Amino acid sequence: ALVLEKTVDAVNLLYLATVFVGGGGTMNCEAALLGVPTISCYPGGETYVEKYLIGKGLLHKVSKSDEALKLIERFLDSREKFRLEKKAKKILNSMVNPADFIAEKIVQVFSHEYSSQA
Repeated sequence: ALVLEKTVDAVNLLYLATVFVGGGGTMNCEAALLGVPTISCYPGGETYVEKYLIGKGLLHKVSKSDEALKLIERFLDSREKFRLEKKAKKILNSMVNPADFIAEKIVQVFSHEYSSQA
């Protein structure tokens, strides 16, 4: 096992990964949306976001190690990684930035309250 002595910027590490195999959750979703070929080996159910990404072909769920190995072999083809990166970028660009959305809602609430007090 490798124990790191310093913290690592996980997003940059994921972006540079050839393939990501995760136990489910946030990092799987982040890797998939970065266009990294992503395999989930979590034995339980999927979250709403994971189901969405599976449906879009960005996240692959496996229950057996031989399934994961077959996918990894496929993902080692650079054309497959390029295809996934392109698809992920298109999907990500169609999404709303949650920070912008929340900031806009806060401004709307305070603007409404301020105008009703004037």
